[in-house]
Amino acid sequence: LFGAITGVSPARRDEADMRLWRGATRFWILALGLAMGLTSLFYTYAYLHTTVARAVLLNYTAPLYVAVLGPWLLHEQHPRYAAIAVPLGVIGIALITDPGSLFAIRSDETSGVMAGVASGVCYAAVFMISRYLADKVHPVARTLIGSIVMMVMFLPWGIAVPRELFWHNLPWLVGIGFFAM
Repeated sequence: LFGAITGVSPARRDEADMRLWRGATRFWILALGLAMGLTSLFYTYAYLHTTVARAVLLNYTAPLYVAVLGPWLLHEQHPRYAAIAVPLGVIGIALITDPGSLFAIRSDETSGVMAGVASGVCYAAVFMISRYLADKVHPVARTLIGSIVMMVMFLPWGIAVPRELFWHNLPWLVGIGFFAM
């Protein structure tokens, strides 16, 4: 909410001449917000139900999905270096995240691992949709509208927060919203 509020004026000013809500762009800008929200939801679930190292690794497999699916879905040219760079990046992340226990998954962590994979796929969707919208919608407007869609998605949980907790943390929420934009 606070990120959306603080980003309103620059987005409106920069977007005056763009055709934001015409044709397929409307669908893709809303899909971007949905993908952003699902990434956050699945990532949070993953690190609550498996190790943080596994959740981070699975979330950051998104470039692998983008490298594989991007040329096919976006009709982009496949970069030559991607076949080497992406696996090396994933191996690097795996080495940082305790490779000895990486594949030792307990049965109670299965849902967390699945959520981690889903967060990586949704994060890849954020990248690919953003690429698609790059020449159609200004980046500030994409972030703003995505934040608004996420706010609507998470409103039921936000309403459930006790008032005392909300008011006590309001300065932190405003700061995070301002700097996260």
